[in-house]
Amino acid sequence: MFANKVEGGSSHPSKRKSVIFTAMKFLVIIGLLIITGPLFSQQFGGYPPSVKWKQVNNTTAKIIFPTGLDSVARQVAGIVQALNLSTQQSIGNKLHKVDIVLHNQTTESNAYVALGPYRSEFYLTPPQNSFTLGSLSWPWQLAIHEFRHVQQNNNFNVGLSKVFRMLFGEEGQALANSLVIPDWFYEGDAVFNETNVSEQGRGRLPFFYNDYRSLWESGKNYSWMKLRNGSLRDFVPDHYKLGYLLTAYGREKYGDDFWKKVTQDAAAFKGVVYPFQKAVRKYSGRTYSTFRKEALAYFKNTDSAGAISPELQSLSRGHFIADEAYPAFVNDSTLLFVRASYKQVPSFIIRSGTVQRKLRVKDYSLDNHFSYRNGKIVYASFRPDLRWGWRNYSELKVLDVNSGHQHTLTRRSKYFSPDISADGTTLVAVQVNSLGASALHFIDAGNGQLIKALPNPEKLFYTYPKFYNAATVVSAVKNEAGQMSLALIDAAKGSTSYLVPFSYNVIGFPFIRNDTIYYNASSGPNDRIFAYAMNDNKLFRLATGDAVSTGSYQPVVSGDAITWSRFTAVGYQLQTKPVDQVSWQLITPTEFAKPLPEFGIRSLNNNPVSGYTLPAQMAVTRYPPTYNLVNFHSLH
Repeated sequence: MFANKVEGGSSHPSKRKSVIFTAMKFLVIIGLLIITGPLFSQQFGGYPPSVKWKQVNNTTAKIIFPTGLDSVARQVAGIVQALNLSTQQSIGNKLHKVDIVLHNQTTESNAYVALGPYRSEFYLTPPQNSFTLGSLSWPWQLAIHEFRHVQQNNNFNVGLSKVFRMLFGEEGQALANSLVIPDWFYEGDAVFNETNVSEQGRGRLPFFYNDYRSLWESGKNYSWMKLRNGSLRDFVPDHYKLGYLLTAYGREKYGDDFWKKVTQDAAAFKGVVYPFQKAVRKYSGRTYSTFRKEALAYFKNTDSAGAISPELQSLSRGHFIADEAYPAFVNDSTLLFVRASYKQVPSFIIRSGTVQRKLRVKDYSLDNHFSYRNGKIVYASFRPDLRWGWRNYSELKVLDVNSGHQHTLTRRSKYFSPDISADGTTLVAVQVNSLGASALHFIDAGNGQLIKALPNPEKLFYTYPKFYNAATVVSAVKNEAGQMSLALIDAAKGSTSYLVPFSYNVIGFPFIRNDTIYYNASSGPNDRIFAYAMNDNKLFRLATGDAVSTGSYQPVVSGDAITWSRFTAVGYQLQTKPVDQVSWQLITPTEFAKPLPEFGIRSLNNNPVSGYTLPAQMAVTRYPPTYNLVNFHSLH
């Protein structure tokens, strides 16, 4: 079909050669596309050519990173090397060196480890909400969690799983492992590891237990299959929470090497049929069903769950309703908030009494935070770069509540948790640059231009800043060690003072009413509402009158009422009470900064990361772009 015919029907020799050469080029191009397709699918090429890559190498990992992240790369390299030496006894001593890629041009907070090809990737922008994942240094948090997945993959390459890898490559092992080791173990074991080797970790955070506490206090008794597989009608805790309860109980009851023995047998397919369940019975002396029930009962019995209010008790008997979050008073009788359900994307809702209406669908955002004042809503929305797959933005949007008109105030920015000044002319927002540094930016509310960036000599990470007055900002902050405090920042001088001591108790969602700062913080086994009275420098813990075990978040006050968002089994629900029905308990700074609880797991901190001696300066070298260009990691 490629031959060009000439007069008389004969083919010219030179033209035949040209056609054959063209066909060969076409086949070569098709072959190269087939070979390199998986490389493009991993988006390593999702950066502009101007980004230059470097690497730090040790015996445990190769850290690959954009120029400027030298100190972060060294920190990650040192942590994973120390972890490999100190945590082997609980998972196994096999090591296959891993490549860890650091991404600094995304606004997402995430990371993963994968086989096919074998690597880990860190998204380095920390989250604003410290209640969900904790307040540890973000690269540190990612390293201690994700390296546990590296150790799992290294040590699950045994028996029949190893045969799968030999036959089908890395994804062959991934398939075999997924057939016998449940996803709840992978994440539960990694959460236990982050809790065990740090001073915090999700296993010490009250928020982490809200899911199961909400089920227990509302009397919901779901079957194992529902807890294991989820639901499209009811709220069901995810596999991170389920996994931590089971793995932590296993470690507490049967020793640090319990899961090492169980997973070695399971990954090797010992017993062939249900090898994981058989291994649990072999090493615990309990059937798999009995083990699960005992683990969940252990946490339920050691939990400080209280009695739910009659209104929420009745409400919680039904299916999931919706999440109602970030309340703001439009006036003393009207609330503005964000509502989202399984059937409805996040939307701005205005409620007055029992009547409510949808103002507008909220643009896609990484969280549902917004700020309201004088008829204007401001929030940060997510936008991907149209060209580069590993670059995206967090841009400020301003919505007029009266007209419904919305416009984009900043473009190609990385702004988070904005707030509006009382006169409506200025915004303050958290800016996070590509090197991970955090700063408070003051922005013109009319044109989006930067007015001022405050210096940050203490290298604090700011979350949820709020205008206290025109010259002062209140913000929850964390230091380089991951401890949090509530800070008062002088916008003119750039100076910072702290209202409560730094501790590993997480803090967030400040709200200003006259001379009182309301905010949330973890306190013992619960997330509670606190108030700091600026006029006499006194700290209060607020009790709303219900003996509840789940957290109360995002308090706001107007007139004689206080409203907050309460975690329940049917979604976050807004609660309102008269201020005079709320008990104000005076507490000392020392009481506020008490250590986080261990929720019944006394075996924690066998290997605290704070005791590690990280290696001295590690060499930083150029990362060659052609390294391992073709990697036949799997057979499809």
